[in-house]
Amino acid sequence: VASGEKFLGRQCQQITVLYLDFENPDWLIKDRLETIQAAPLDKLKIWPTSTAIQKQPRLGSSLLLELAKAKPLIIVDSFRASHTAKENDGDEMQVIMDYLHDLIRAGATVLLLHHLAKSEGSTFRGSSTIEAAGDWTWVQSQDPETGLITIENAKSRTSKTKMTIRPDFESGTLELVDSPEFAKQTEDVQHLTELIKAHPGETQNYIVNNSGMMRSRV
Repeated sequence: VASGEKFLGRQCQQITVLYLDFENPDWLIKDRLETIQAAPLDKLKIWPTSTAIQKQPRLGSSLLLELAKAKPLIIVDSFRASHTAKENDGDEMQVIMDYLHDLIRAGATVLLLHHLAKSEGSTFRGSSTIEAAGDWTWVQSQDPETGLITIENAKSRTSKTKMTIRPDFESGTLELVDSPEFAKQTEDVQHLTELIKAHPGETQNYIVNNSGMMRSRV
């Protein structure tokens, strides 16, 4: 996103990324950035816990609300370490989730990295308020034998998607394993994008009727 390049076959819109890392020291962050050849990037701002410039803001901070006005992608790693509320208390978590929606209303896009519960089939940990407040929930797992990473859409306002990714930790790259549905979705999005660009200002019905696709798919 910070580079505006493609990721897993999809073109990313280039915007500023504010990565709030509450878990890793700055030397480890630097090492990982060098591995994926992502440094330096003007639009990538990483705020580690060990910074001596200014104390890292936690969720609820007025500073983050001010930064959100610049319309960045804010990544919180990890969600549990970013606040002092009780994770299993629905009322306390509602306050945190309301604050995150304030960040969105101010202009930011927010991505939370959250841990799973230990129970089988878990899609999140803590109060159900956390999952209920989000637009998307992605569950990431890794096969210990093949090393393949699976990212599955557990909750979506639109459609379900499942991706299998082959990581290359030597070169710092990720390769999307063959996924017909993902490839078809990417193709459909590109088709609709070209149609809308060619006919700006047209209604949704016009786009649907001229897409050659089922309305539910569009």
